[in-house]
Amino acid sequence: MKSLLRAIGEGYYINKIADFLNDKGVENYKVELGGEVKTRGYNGTGKLWKIGIENPYFSMGKEKDRFIHIITLKNTAISTSGSYRKFYLDSSGKRRPHIINPETGSPVDHSLLSVSIKCKNAEKADAMATACMVLGQKTAMEPIAEDREVEGLLIYDDNYNSLRLWKSEGF
Repeated sequence: MKSLLRAIGEGYYINKIADFLNDKGVENYKVELGGEVKTRGYNGTGKLWKIGIENPYFSMGKEKDRFIHIITLKNTAISTSGSYRKFYLDSSGKRRPHIINPETGSPVDHSLLSVSIKCKNAEKADAMATACMVLGQKTAMEPIAEDREVEGLLIYDDNYNSLRLWKSEGF
């Protein structure tokens, strides 16, 4: 249960904070917890909110560009789940991410490095980003494409030390 709460907890609390701000009549805000963000209205300069999607290779020290994609948000949420920050090295020196496959009880082992989900509901975005990280790159495209409430960005390693991106139509 603790793992489930951790996987969707930030999105849940972002929705609660956003509901509180909405009830108080706040028209412009950005709420951020970890890899989850929810926005309403405009930023302090009167422009739409811009959120950077981190380049996994930047965090791994392989590239100098911090962001791989910039997305503009208004009245929506985005959640990113990734395997490139929180990990441990096993006895053979292989990186093992903190994301656990519930069917095997072991860390996920695939080329998908990051999933970003855009959705009005931060809790749903958070849960779907984590679920897609468990599914892996090939399988994760399907639920994103089928759900009209979400848009997604997958970042994966092509096994030749190059990053590849897959975006749904509205991302």
